[in-house]
This record gives sequence, structure tokens and C-alpha cells, in this order.
Amino acid sequence: MALRNTLTIALLGVLLLATSSNAETTEDSYTIDLYFYGQIDNQNGNITTFAPQSSNATSIECPQEGNRETWPQQQRQWQTVGTWEVDFLGPGIIYGGDYNLTLWAEAEEGSVDDVQFRVTFELDREGNAFDVVLAEGTSQTKTLSEEEDPKDFNIDLEFNSTENFIKGEEMSVTLEYSGGETGQNPVESLQNPEDAQIVVLTSSVDYPAGISSILMSTVSSDFPEIDIQESEQNVFVRVNTTSAFGNTDIDGALWTLGVIGDSSGDQGMTVKFGTKTSLDNNYEVTFYWYYNEEKAISDTYSFYLITTDIRGNQWKVVSEEDIHLVIHEFEVDNGITPGDIAINNQTGLATVKAGNSFTIDITVHVGGDPLIEFNPIQVSIMLVTGANEQIIYETMIFKAPISTIQTSFRYTFEKEGEYRIKVVIDKSNWVKESDETNNVAEFLLLVSEPKEEDFVQSIIENAKDSGAMTIFIALSVALIVMATLYFRKGEEIDFEWEDDDEF
Repeated sequence: MALRNTLTIALLGVLLLATSSNAETTEDSYTIDLYFYGQIDNQNGNITTFAPQSSNATSIECPQEGNRETWPQQQRQWQTVGTWEVDFLGPGIIYGGDYNLTLWAEAEEGSVDDVQFRVTFELDREGNAFDVVLAEGTSQTKTLSEEEDPKDFNIDLEFNSTENFIKGEEMSVTLEYSGGETGQNPVESLQNPEDAQIVVLTSSVDYPAGISSILMSTVSSDFPEIDIQESEQNVFVRVNTTSAFGNTDIDGALWTLGVIGDSSGDQGMTVKFGTKTSLDNNYEVTFYWYYNEEKAISDTYSFYLITTDIRGNQWKVVSEEDIHLVIHEFEVDNGITPGDIAINNQTGLATVKAGNSFTIDITVHVGGDPLIEFNPIQVSIMLVTGANEQIIYETMIFKAPISTIQTSFRYTFEKEGEYRIKVVIDKSNWVKESDETNNVAEFLLLVSEPKEEDFVQSIIENAKDSGAMTIFIALSVALIVMATLYFRKGEEIDFEWEDDDEF
């Protein structure tokens, strides 16, 4: 296991080690209603998750050029009404599926037969020269007259792929319009101008234009600060959380920070809420975990933040930053002796050859209170040259009393000589122990000059670290080779041709 950085040593022998902080996204996804706002006549409106509250609808005029079909071909004339768009303020996912978009339209003046709308959903990738078309769809046709109430137009949309997006990318919905009135000769149309005006209604309680129940993941958080407040015996946690649709998508009154242990699981441990600040399109919230009040046991812990959106959905984001919490005081003893160090499975004075790798096996004895479930053991192997000590290997192992644990690694010295090796347990004094004097063991390693080996000895040396079966097979092969050479010793090779050889 990789060695983790120490944050601090708190009271009661508490040890915290943590990884670096990264931004995490939620694993939760929910169906979200997207609403279209704004007067988009050849301009840009916006898309939001906030349901309309006003009873006054916004009227978006459709280009009158699209009322009639072409002449004389009698084909629809699609005219662009405008575009709704949203700039994502954080990362997320749009999941593939079948969705429905609803528009409301009416005739403000006159009437038009066979009115039809079509839309194109696009994801505009930041920094790339292409857009991803998420879905396209066309509505049914309906006749609109100024004497009638607004009618709804439903457009079926099939999102064929699931797309991830990042902060700064944009989703846009382009709206087009056409009518089914019979096309006229341009000369006749000048004599009989078409005054009908079709409008689209949005942004109201009665006519909430938009797409319903689209499956998305939109919330992300990062944990930039996790620190020990020694005087208060707590852990301070600062979290930034963002919705891809901004702070208006989040219920700023509801926040929950929980603690979960690798071994103990979620024991319902609570974290006291501190402060909340609305920053640039995200919320910064702080919490305090009083681990002594919660009677937390020694374990590996992580935090999770539950955020609630304006629809009541709860988004849970789990920190990837692990905290190793050790709570004991002089109730453990990690020890090592020279006899606990073996070179190539041999203890005592060891000799290896220069240029050949060898294995160092280290056994650590763990004593103390057997109820301690989590006990980190730092193992450092150092090369001592005079007054200098160079770390050549370091690791972290975990073992509860009462037991032993072994760790191994391979190393190579390129030059012959005598090397003094020191093995230190808990070199950084992270863990308070009942005996701090038995954590160091030293040994002298002799590295001999490499020499040419005979064939059999080479096979044995190469196999001796691989177990009894490997050595047996190697010896068998060597004996067969030796026997073959013995019987052929002195045998002359006959190169005379037989009489019946022909060419």
C-alpha cells in the first residue's frame, strides 16, 4: 500500500493520513424537467430547471415567411425561430433515452393550416470545432386560429447516446417553424399579403414549454480542505458543491455531511454544520466532525455530502480522500529484531553477489490491546554510510495486535563491499507505543565480486528462490545434461559417406 502523507497528530493518539483532494461527481442520476425561458425571436433564450411561477406567458413570434409552402413545388419552408441554450457550470451526464418536448402555440392574427415545429438538441463541445447532435424531432401538425385557445405540440426525441459534459460546455435547442398553407404565385401574394402571425408561448404556469423527465447527473463536489483542529478535537471539512445548472438548482438550506468507515460502515455519525457561502456559481460549506463525541473507532474513513435540489432529489457525492483514524494511547507495540530480517530466506550474516537481485523479508511483531482494529505500521529500510542514512524502500502495512506481519522487497547492489542496512519501524513516530526502543534492527550484508559460475551451479542459484519443486526440476535437467556429456565424452564423429549414398 502506498505511503500516505501525514496531516497531523491530534490528541488521544489520533493519526490522520490522507490522499490529495480531487473533484468528485455524484453517482446518482434523476429525471429532470428542463424549462425554456426568454424571448428568442432570432435571439437566444435560456434553459433552466426552475419551473415557471408567473401566469404571464412569453410570446415568441414565428417568421411569417414560413406560413406557406413554396410555389410551385408546394414544399414546406422551414424558418428558424431561435435557440434556447444553457452554459453548464459544472460536469455531468446526459443519459440516452426516449423523451418528450412540449411547445404551446397560438395564432395571434389570422390562421394557418398544418402548423408544424421541429427542434434540434446539440451539445457544443468546448475547445472543439464540432457539435454533438443529441436528438432531432418534428411535431405533429395542427391548425391554429386566433379564435382558438393555444394548442400543445409534442415532439418525440430519442437520445441515442449517453454523453458526458464538463464545465463551460453548452447545450442548445434550436426551434424551427413551418405552416402548411398552399404556396402562392409571388405576384398574387403581393396582391393578397398574408397577415397571419403564429406565436410560441413559454415561461408560464399554464404553458411551461420544455422537455420533461430527462435523465441526468448534474451535481459535483470537491473537498479542498480536511484538517485537524487539535484544540477542539475535531476534523474540519470544507466542501465546494456545484450544479451544472447553477445555484438556483440547489436547495441552499439542506446540507448533510456524513462519515463512513471501511470496516465499520455507515454508523450514522453526524457532522455539525458550520457555514454556507454562495460563491461564483457554487456553494462553499464547512463542517466539523467531533470524532470523540461520536466515539469513532480506529478505521479508514471518508466523507460524503448529500445535496438536495429544488425538486427534492438528493445527490450524494463521496470523497475519494481516505482518512486513516487511529485512536489509542500507548496500547500498541510494533517491534522488530535482527532475527526478523532474512536475505534470500536466510537469517544472520548474509552474502550476495554484485549485480544479482536479492530478497529482503521483514517480519514485524505487533503487540498490545487486541481490541485495536486499525494499526498502521511504517516500515523504512535505509542504507547507512557513515553518518548518512538513505532510504532505499519504504511502505505502510496494517496489522492489529496480537500477530505478526511480513513485507518483502527485492534490491540489487552493483558493486562488491560491506553494506550496513537498517530497518526502522514507525520512523516518523506516528503511532504512540508502549515501547519505543524496539523499533530498529540492523544487519551487515556482504556483497561479493561477481564470478563466472559453472552450468549446474548457475541453474541451482537461479532456482533456489522459487521453491523445492523448481530446484528438483532444475537438478534433474542438470543431471540429464551431465550424463549425456559423459557418455559422449571422447566419441569421435564419423563423417565417412556410406557406399550407397548418391547425389
